[in-house]
Amino acid sequence: MTYTPGINMAIVVAVEMFTEPGEKVIIQSPVYYPYYDYVTYKGRQIAFNPLLNKGGRYEMDFAELEKIASQKDTRMLILCSPHNPVGRCWEKDELKMVHEICERNNVKVVVDEIHSDLILGESKFIPYATISEKAADNCIICTSPSKSFNLAGLLVSDIIIPNEKIRKEFRYRMAPYYLWPGSFGSVAQIAAYNEGETWLEALLTYLHGNALFLDKFLKENLPKVKYRVPEATYLAWLDFRAYGFSTQQLKTLIHQKGKVATDDGTMFGPNGEGDGFHRLNFACPKSLLEKALNQIAYAINSSDLKP
Repeated sequence: MTYTPGINMAIVVAVEMFTEPGEKVIIQSPVYYPYYDYVTYKGRQIAFNPLLNKGGRYEMDFAELEKIASQKDTRMLILCSPHNPVGRCWEKDELKMVHEICERNNVKVVVDEIHSDLILGESKFIPYATISEKAADNCIICTSPSKSFNLAGLLVSDIIIPNEKIRKEFRYRMAPYYLWPGSFGSVAQIAAYNEGETWLEALLTYLHGNALFLDKFLKENLPKVKYRVPEATYLAWLDFRAYGFSTQQLKTLIHQKGKVATDDGTMFGPNGEGDGFHRLNFACPKSLLEKALNQIAYAINSSDLKP
């Protein structure tokens, strides 16, 4: 393991390590929107491998992934596992397929596992590096207590790099920055991992309850909104497309009329994969979630905007 002040920097360093300017990095949209900047700001190209939306459950398009990975200028894949914002907790067979395609085509895999502690219901998280020794040897794993224990402001992350050669190169590229974890952040991380299990288990029960409450509320009050209870994370990926509003109309209704600060889905899918969607964070007291949902429902149901 090695340290970075948040996993964002780790992914940027990985882009610099594994690719040259002009080469391609695979991103599976719709996904955490800073990924796009990590690639383009470094002069690399994005190779889009959009997820397939099958009735609200997203799956990877492996045929397209193979096609993109086989191109000679494709060097790296950023894998979000569990996935933000669609809430998938990838199964072992899916991760194995990713590894086989990437190994076959000499594509390095950088895995963002920052939501790996936040698994809801009966879902099971499979760490990418446990797929096989070869998978572990071809990846960088990005982890942090920041999502699980709300410690993002303390800038503590652990980057797991089983391959010694890659680990040495990563540390060499990080060395000029002279970055070390602050003592407050280190103490908080140790306390969270050593003493936080009981709290985290209670949190997961509460989050799953909120996710189920959200599902019930939408069916009763906004039945046109399509929503699938996520397998992981505390994020709801809400599909408002059946209402027919434009992107701006939907933002106006939810943000200005409803006064709820959701994330516009267009940020997550720049090629249209996020149009008509909004991401909602339900990691809050149920009373606050209910209040926000009532405001959204009022804004949508009382709208006089013409789709």
